[in-house]
Amino acid sequence: MKPCFKKRIITLGVILSLTGICLSGDGYAQDEVLIGKFFGSGARAMGMGGAFLAVADDYSALYWNPAGLAQIPRLEISGSLSHDRMRNNATYYGFGMKDSQSKTRLNALGLAYPLPTVRGSLVLGLGYNRLSSFDNLLTINSNRMPTQYVDALETESGGLSAWSIGGAIDVSPSLSLGGALNIWTGDDRYTWDYLVSDTQDPFRDYRYLDTIDGDYSGVGLKFGALLRARRYASFGLTVTSPVTFTVKEFWTQQTDTLFFRYYDEGEFEYEITTPYRVGLGGSIAFRHLTLAADVEYVDWTQTEYKSPYWMISDNWVFKNSYREVYTYHMGAEYAIPRSDVTLRAGYYNDPLPRNDGRIQRDRDYVTVGAGFLVDNTVKIDVAVVHGLWEKTTDNLTEKIQADRVFLSMAYRF
Repeated sequence: MKPCFKKRIITLGVILSLTGICLSGDGYAQDEVLIGKFFGSGARAMGMGGAFLAVADDYSALYWNPAGLAQIPRLEISGSLSHDRMRNNATYYGFGMKDSQSKTRLNALGLAYPLPTVRGSLVLGLGYNRLSSFDNLLTINSNRMPTQYVDALETESGGLSAWSIGGAIDVSPSLSLGGALNIWTGDDRYTWDYLVSDTQDPFRDYRYLDTIDGDYSGVGLKFGALLRARRYASFGLTVTSPVTFTVKEFWTQQTDTLFFRYYDEGEFEYEITTPYRVGLGGSIAFRHLTLAADVEYVDWTQTEYKSPYWMISDNWVFKNSYREVYTYHMGAEYAIPRSDVTLRAGYYNDPLPRNDGRIQRDRDYVTVGAGFLVDNTVKIDVAVVHGLWEKTTDNLTEKIQADRVFLSMAYRF
């Protein structure tokens, strides 16, 4: 009867074994939290729709394409903030609800340091980037049956960040190669509070409360190449290695009825490995206009549990419930003649990775942005990202709107 809005597949098995409350109808497991949570880094890149693999000429290249660091001629210190607002218009058993939340966080901070060379370029990069968001919100206030009223709240907050060190070198006048070591850290704070009230039979009232506090850590590599094929054309290639995350969770589960109260808690640790990612991009730069486009491929069916041993047999879930996806980015940048102002616009499609028919509309984003150069040393960039998607499960439909603002400032000595 009630939906179990769990955030990862393995947790559903724990609940089913501890209580029978999820066996009555609308139960399902939500996405594995590590899969398909792209957020973005840097206001300039996001203003261009994230089409930055073949542009990558500022500090954010450490994330987008490390080979692009070789294009930075002077010491650069850069920082970025992000503001994320999500609105969820949900419909449950025909009743509509609206709710929203907003978060402001540090998006990026770091530096790029060019080393002296006889010819070409050698640049090192060091910094922090917040690259993935777990933020989510769902409110339910509706009648499920003529005499039963549902009052529920699902909240989730957190994300993944990478501490990165990398570098790039010109191996020829037209080719740069680069790489970055990413040390991943993250946290996830999840709460599911579900209350059912029966106006005719109080013996059927119950409340279910579930919380999960998770901490994530892992190490991965990213390699990049940047080819300046012609005077106006560039091509970028990136390969991101699999990352094995160690996840440590503390969970609580509580069920209250008129007759009894059930409570349990525990700690749990497991390892999960994400698959390779491959990105390819191109750009054309005219006198005042730059056009760029990227595509990234990842096969989420290759996600695997590595430990404990009894979870490895559940890897079939990824093969059956997820899919391979292509993420497309397109963007443009126009430098206004005889001014220090640059305008940007873009679009990207970030497909939801599940293949179970829940997706009614994939995640589509449009972006706009601007850049301002001050005294040829300080660069201020701003970007606005607007996205929509929709998914349906049983009697629940969610129409989600995401609005993000990125503000970056860079200083080049």
